[in-house]
Amino acid sequence: SPTVKFAVEHDYKKFFAKTLPHRQMLLYPPFSRLIRIITTSKDHELAEQAIRKIHRWIVMSSVPGTIPLAPTKPPIPKLRGEYRWHLLVKTTQIKKLLPLLRAVAKAEFKNVKVRIDVDPYDMM
Repeated sequence: SPTVKFAVEHDYKKFFAKTLPHRQMLLYPPFSRLIRIITTSKDHELAEQAIRKIHRWIVMSSVPGTIPLAPTKPPIPKLRGEYRWHLLVKTTQIKKLLPLLRAVAKAEFKNVKVRIDVDPYDMM
């Protein structure tokens, strides 16, 4: 892959020139903000149900410039005895999405913890 080659060679100018148009087309940072929402529970089904409900809330909110991706299991689906599900949300309207994110953070799901990470450092 040319992008891997540019990264290995530390040719940042070519790397950015190659990757930025694709990132813009797909609405990934720096052309948007990325939000990762994670649900965890000792019960696999409860974690999945909670993330799917949050996904529906985001879809129904119809915040312009906001694209929630489908909920999935993260690369590490079980950590410290708890099952995990996550979803990524791309948005160009973070200020308009913040009230919904605050509501999600305050929502109570039985036996489920919810974490919201704006501009996440990693996706593991």
